[in-house]
Amino acid sequence: MTARSLLLAATLLSGPALFATPFDTTQVAEDTKWLAHLDMDRLKSSTLGQFLIESIKSAIPKQEGSAISLNQDAVISEVHSITAYGLSFDETAQNQSVLILKTGPKAQSIIDGYLASMETQKEGQAPFKMLTGKSFPTYLIGGEVHMAFPRKDLIVISKDFAQVEKSMQVIEGRAPRISKKSPLLAPNSAQGFFFVASANGLDNLKDIPPQARILQKATGLQLALGEAGNK
Repeated sequence: MTARSLLLAATLLSGPALFATPFDTTQVAEDTKWLAHLDMDRLKSSTLGQFLIESIKSAIPKQEGSAISLNQDAVISEVHSITAYGLSFDETAQNQSVLILKTGPKAQSIIDGYLASMETQKEGQAPFKMLTGKSFPTYLIGGEVHMAFPRKDLIVISKDFAQVEKSMQVIEGRAPRISKKSPLLAPNSAQGFFFVASANGLDNLKDIPPQARILQKATGLQLALGEAGNK
């Protein structure tokens, strides 16, 4: 899972979102090169957000009568915000990216129950396993992605478990956090947006295709989306 795919995953999982659950910059590491934040609470209250959520739900095959079906509405109601960030754009990016979900107190039990049911039904052949020896509950999914539950109200996902641990050090104030003067945080001054994304250091990207050479002239990117009335 690369930095780009984590960013895309965050966007597809939640669609646009607004700052009802404010972007918590204390979750982001000091040396971050790109970040994205989606506020699920405002997503759920926006017309566009409701349309996107229903579209995604309808695209997921129904599992009526299945012992391992997942209650989509319950999961959506428990997720309050999603923040993704990465420390690199180079070949190490996949191991230096993290996805953080702020949730309600029931999210962990819902997901734990679903994964446990899947393991039972698949007779131990489910595409995930519970890891032992970790400081908090952690699953390895697909043999390469770690999903950890460091708190009842927090889910942290990364390909590299060391990145999960580093992320928790940042959140708990034991590692440097991003400066409030960072150019990556400029979109936060614009209130009322439900999705923001920033990147810095685009001029250092390698192997940029001819169609995107304009990126070589740019050092950063900022994107903010919101909804006001019918606009």
